[in-house]
Amino acid sequence: MDKRIIRTKRAIRSAFLELRKEQPLEEIKVIDICALSVINKTTFYKYYTDIFDLNAAIENEVFSSFMEDFTSFHSLFLDTGSFVRNLNEALVKQGEIFHTLFSDRVDRFFSMLECSMKAYYLENPPSNLSLLKTDFILAGVIHTFKEMQLNRNYDLDLMIRELEEIIRAVSVYSGQ
Repeated sequence: MDKRIIRTKRAIRSAFLELRKEQPLEEIKVIDICALSVINKTTFYKYYTDIFDLNAAIENEVFSSFMEDFTSFHSLFLDTGSFVRNLNEALVKQGEIFHTLFSDRVDRFFSMLECSMKAYYLENPPSNLSLLKTDFILAGVIHTFKEMQLNRNYDLDLMIRELEEIIRAVSVYSGQ
């Protein structure tokens, strides 16, 4: 890719994130991004259809980066502790950009995570669980982790023990 394009996109992204730290997504204007990144509106629209397109592109990049760090993604039913700890570490690693993009849209991030996990587990279901029970556990774990992440007053080890207990209980009572 041309260095000028890379530099321009980087400037647009940087300006957007700077504005996003201070404003909700819906209040950011293309003209403000253009002023901060020292480009004109035509240049902005050459790469993005609108603010929401730019936001989605950055969210997808951050989510992809998160998923690269979330190496225990496939171990929920095999090693819940590693799954939850790695999920937490991968979120922390995203740091400020995660907070900037998702602090007021945390449901969006966890929805992306749940969709990715469901897609994987629909293709690779645990052998001892029906799809309904697998889906129930996935949604429950994601929701629980999200609520604990928002609360920030949780004991990670306690959450792991309780999630392991729940998954075991559902697995035990999974008779056909």
